[in-house]
Amino acid sequence: MINTLISSNRKNVLESLSANIEKSVNTKITTYKFGYESIYYIKKYNPQVIIIDIDLEDINGIELFQKLSDQNIQAYKILFSTKHEQYIELAAYDAGVDYFLTEIVSDKVFQKKIIQVYDGILDKKNRISYNSLIIDTSRFQVISSDKHYELPKKQFLIFALLCEQPGKVFTREEIYEKIWSSRISKNNRTVDVHIREIRKSLPNNNIKTFRGVGYKVEA
Repeated sequence: MINTLISSNRKNVLESLSANIEKSVNTKITTYKFGYESIYYIKKYNPQVIIIDIDLEDINGIELFQKLSDQNIQAYKILFSTKHEQYIELAAYDAGVDYFLTEIVSDKVFQKKIIQVYDGILDKKNRISYNSLIIDTSRFQVISSDKHYELPKKQFLIFALLCEQPGKVFTREEIYEKIWSSRISKNNRTVDVHIREIRKSLPNNNIKTFRGVGYKVEA
């Protein structure tokens, strides 16, 4: 299921956007009133769709999106603004916004746009390309030019996580929290065991160990 974040300090905006999205697509919606709370959530949970109100109490919506772009946060970014002025729209797109949404847009038009956005995300979401491999998350398969590899679920999810961001070092704690949805206990070597099994199962996996820290796949 696609994860969606909506941030606005206006209750009517949160309710309207949430209602229109829920009518259009199947998604988990998380809402926040403050921008910096939203940034923390985005970094931790990587929502695929981010909708931000331009007028937040603690940070301007365009500034928030600029921070996300500076940190190379990948998501479909929507800025909501009741002010439909060209300089605002240009600043939004410069900050990495994908879609500029105003109250001028009707519910039906917005719902149609949301369906297009989520359909596109699902197409991309089901397949991760890494070097000569395709990681198909809908079938739990790793596909090379001449062979399909099937891994146990946890091993597959770990490999897919690493391949989504080649070059990024994931700590053992990060991997465990994302895959098992809980905090890892001290001296728990579960992640190490799964990495060892992935290496046995997948030739040319490119998984590198950062001793005492975690793992990455080469960029």
